[in-house]
Amino acid sequence: MSFFRDLVARWRLQWQYRLGTWRARLWLAHVGAGAQIHPSITFLQPSKIWIDERVDIRQHTILDARSKRTWGIRIGSASRIKDHVAFLAYGGEIHLGLQVLVGRCSTLMGHGGIYIGDWTMLGPQVNIIASNHMATLDGRPFQEQGFTREAVHIGSNVWIGAQVTVLAGAHIPSNSVIGAGSIVRGRLSRPGWLYAGNPARPIRPLADKPPADLEIYFRDWGLYR
Repeated sequence: MSFFRDLVARWRLQWQYRLGTWRARLWLAHVGAGAQIHPSITFLQPSKIWIDERVDIRQHTILDARSKRTWGIRIGSASRIKDHVAFLAYGGEIHLGLQVLVGRCSTLMGHGGIYIGDWTMLGPQVNIIASNHMATLDGRPFQEQGFTREAVHIGSNVWIGAQVTVLAGAHIPSNSVIGAGSIVRGRLSRPGWLYAGNPARPIRPLADKPPADLEIYFRDWGLYR
């Protein structure tokens, strides 16, 4: 009986994704072959959303592409967006390369532009903010003083740990790791290093290979849909 219940639950979930993908094909500028999009996704200005082939977008994610640029949101092939993620173009743009992973409950605010390279992964609750609010004592509330826009550039094959905050103007080089809970500001200049802290600083170069006695597991993402 438990096997039957599991089979029915999996069948229902597969149909949910088929329904959500069909809906996305009706509304978005482009949805590539093999994409799987949950029906709970919220779209704003869908004409500025481009999703390449084999992209997987999980439940309760927001894609807000409102922008005057050509694309508010562009997601590269085989990327995976987990549950409760918010992509907010805010007049700028958010571009993801190939095979990018965005962890649960992450927020990307693309005022000045967010550009993420291939094979980069973001852990859960990562915040990337491509703007800065003005804060002067000129008699106006901070909310009324406007903000600056500064692009965020993240290279290829970067691992950004859980609850990291990446601030406006940050540049993270390829083949880097950002330790959990860090705050990244400015330009990190050493590719191939582990960075951590507030602000994130180089801690050590990454090893050429894992320790021989370490037990390593490999993904089976289909098992965890």
